[in-house]
Amino acid sequence: MALNNQAIKPYETATGKKGYVAKGAYIGVDALTGKEVRREIRGATKKEVRLKYDRLVVDFRNGGNTVKEKAQTLTFGQLIDLWYDDYKNTVTIGTQNNMKGFLNAYLRPQLGDYKLEKLSPVVIQIHINKQANLSNQHEKEGNRPNGSGKAFKNMASTINRIFVYGKENGLCSFNPATELRTPKTKRAPKKEIQYLKKNQLSDFLKAVTPSYNDSYHIANIKTCLYLLPKSGLRISEALALEWDDIDFEENTVKVSKTLIREVGKGTHLQNHPKSVASNRTIDMDSGTITLLANLKRLQLEKCLLLGLPRLPHVFWNFSKGNYFTRTILSSAYRNQLESLGLPPYGIHSLRHTFASMNLNAGVGYKIIQAQLGHEKLSITMDLYSHLEPSTKKDSVGIVQAYLNS
Repeated sequence: MALNNQAIKPYETATGKKGYVAKGAYIGVDALTGKEVRREIRGATKKEVRLKYDRLVVDFRNGGNTVKEKAQTLTFGQLIDLWYDDYKNTVTIGTQNNMKGFLNAYLRPQLGDYKLEKLSPVVIQIHINKQANLSNQHEKEGNRPNGSGKAFKNMASTINRIFVYGKENGLCSFNPATELRTPKTKRAPKKEIQYLKKNQLSDFLKAVTPSYNDSYHIANIKTCLYLLPKSGLRISEALALEWDDIDFEENTVKVSKTLIREVGKGTHLQNHPKSVASNRTIDMDSGTITLLANLKRLQLEKCLLLGLPRLPHVFWNFSKGNYFTRTILSSAYRNQLESLGLPPYGIHSLRHTFASMNLNAGVGYKIIQAQLGHEKLSITMDLYSHLEPSTKKDSVGIVQAYLNS
């Protein structure tokens, strides 16, 4: 039995990932149920799809031409593995890592050892309720151990997706997750977004402007810290920049890549950003472009000194022979804030600072959305509809002046 080459079709996800899929590929007729067994098979190439298909056919025949016995002995943890192996082909590595962390924190430890026929709606609902209580408890206490956060709200939908996959592929005959209920939790006070105020940003930019005496390493870190609040880039986007992304004549920076950390594989470059909207070109001020040009000169001098070829990377850690990491930049940022007597914000606050400064300078939400690479305007407005107190007072004065006119 061979898979018809015409049955294998190309596909492309919303994030631009391409591959091939054979939908409803015929495996055989189940000897116990008399029903056809069909599978959806995905792969990076047509050859990979055909190989997966051949393995499925062989496994089906070796299993006595049935999947029923397998379904009876399969555990939920094994079903999670099978579902995740298919799921990961449709999302970015960052989303893969998030899902893997969720599964390991919320589903595997508590439900993974259950045989599928023993995993009833009541058992699952009890577990979801328990996680809701843990979330409420730690919301009040102000700390959240792993597996006790608000992500439990995704448990019912994720379990349902896993069982839908199981039914579609003949791995189970019943989906116990169709009527699950997600308990409501106490609404926590909305946390204020951390960002530097105008005078704080001014002091920070002066402190991280590279000086003539700075080493390449220090100049590298300072330039990156200077770039972040001036560009609104995500830290992973900034660290992935290459010199070809910077137009020194037009004063623009192109965002087309991101730096990711994959579990078990370390840090590496992903040749597309977080989302389609994140693929963008942003305008920069001449001062920031000048700092980048100075860094390029210093890097070239460093390469010549070490006998290395010209590097494509903007922010490169010569001592490690790799990209700068978020940890290094975050530590440098915290140290700089401490030296200036400023609050110990996280490094993502520099992206919020960019948005806040643009908003208070009168830049429209649509432009800020484009600069930040948000997929929807509502995301930008929900995050940054706050205004500085001085702006609020100005708006009151404007309205009063209008009423008095």
